[in-house]
Amino acid sequence: MLDISIPSLEKTLKNETLIREFCMKHIVVTEKFDGTKLTLIRNKLPRDNEDYSRNWIVSYKGNRIFAEEFVGVTDDMIQNSIGVCQYSRVFDHLRKVATNIDCDPGTEFFIEFIQNKPTLTRDYCTFGDLYLIAASTGVRYVELGMRVVSVDGIPASFSLEKVARWFGFKRPPVLWEGKVQTILNYKQMCKSFSDFTSVLGGQAEGVVIITEKGELYKIVAADQYDKAVRKAKKMRYALAEPAETDYWKHMKAQAISVVKGHIGTDMSTEQSLAEISKEVYEFEDEWFSATNSKKHIVVKKDDLMLTCKMELEMTNELINVDSVGVIPMAGRPVHSGHWCLIEKALQCSDVVYLFVSLKDRGEGSGRISSGNMLKIWKELLLPALDKRVIVRFCDSPVLDANRFVRSTSLSNEHMKFTFFGDHTDTVTRWNDSFLEKTFSDLVEQRRIDVFGVSREDTVQVSGTEMRKWLEERERDKFVMHLPQVLTYTQRAYYYDVLSDRPSELMTCPM
Repeated sequence: MLDISIPSLEKTLKNETLIREFCMKHIVVTEKFDGTKLTLIRNKLPRDNEDYSRNWIVSYKGNRIFAEEFVGVTDDMIQNSIGVCQYSRVFDHLRKVATNIDCDPGTEFFIEFIQNKPTLTRDYCTFGDLYLIAASTGVRYVELGMRVVSVDGIPASFSLEKVARWFGFKRPPVLWEGKVQTILNYKQMCKSFSDFTSVLGGQAEGVVIITEKGELYKIVAADQYDKAVRKAKKMRYALAEPAETDYWKHMKAQAISVVKGHIGTDMSTEQSLAEISKEVYEFEDEWFSATNSKKHIVVKKDDLMLTCKMELEMTNELINVDSVGVIPMAGRPVHSGHWCLIEKALQCSDVVYLFVSLKDRGEGSGRISSGNMLKIWKELLLPALDKRVIVRFCDSPVLDANRFVRSTSLSNEHMKFTFFGDHTDTVTRWNDSFLEKTFSDLVEQRRIDVFGVSREDTVQVSGTEMRKWLEERERDKFVMHLPQVLTYTQRAYYYDVLSDRPSELMTCPM
């Protein structure tokens, strides 16, 4: 995924010299919106004029959003929503424009969707607009059920203004253009753009500044990251504890009940979501066991629908499962030691979850990019994995693995979880003190365990050694320590991809 993070102007220009240099650059200032950042990927399927949704992957933070989630939603509901049914506007928009225009497969659009949401600090007067903020081409992506991961896109060379017109997206309005020229003007600019009225009504979040060289900076309102402000917005809809926790416990219990009626059928994920949506959005207020007087009934329906979606994913993956192995790994690269660890976990577990990092790793010619590694996962590793292994790509494997165990254990009261890893890692990551503090109930119920595997019992190799061999072009050593489930030709291809060398094989060997 293209990195669209923007540094703070005032934090970046730390001294007078840098400020003076900035003042002599031609800049364009546009409004920065406090919305939800969605990604739209044009997939590789042939254009389908009958069903636009077959050509687009819509996601939020790697979680796919399906058009079928909103079949039970009406226009009246959207007006009272602070949750997921507002996304139906995105699909309504695509439905209107997608059959008239198209773009190359692997094109990714980054959209700021203006919605009302408890986690957003701004109180705009207008909602529902879609602003195109960036685009990339040549994106590599992998769809994994309800999730999608994309990497390696390059900034699009086409005009964003032209594409925005084609797709009916808006572009952030230009507020000012020119050279600041003096430090006094610079200070006044920073002050003015930290507190002004948005084109959407209400206080603006801030601005994005683009220099003549394409450098990006931001200025935001002083309260944008204020914890007290964020908490105040959240508490408009949340209850004081323990009532809030109780609300979500009831919501989860009801979601489990709803989803049970859609498990064990031959329906696809999309079909199940459509049926669940019809059921949930027809609920009357008295049908909810969860109570919250602060929330409109539509908001409760949104909460239930989102909880049902998460429960559907989990239930589909964990049908008839009593034991779960959990392995967080950097996997840069995935070598034979990792594969032996996975096989060991499979011997002890009904299913195994891999939490794999998406971050680049290494230096110089030994650096392994997320894009190249995702290519290897997609073409070689995922097809070679046992069907009982479920992969989750993420930024923080250990943190996400711990969260997964915590959340999954709540709705699976008899399930046992085991963390697997290198022995030297497990003794520090999941020591007795940590387990007692984080998973005290599971420890008491003997539902959590840690299994450290020594390299003497698998393969004597580390990721550091693999990257060193890659950097020093030790091809034979590198290939020899890749997962032996792959053929030699596949392992050679693995090496060529990671070393950014043209492979003798133009396509991945089967």
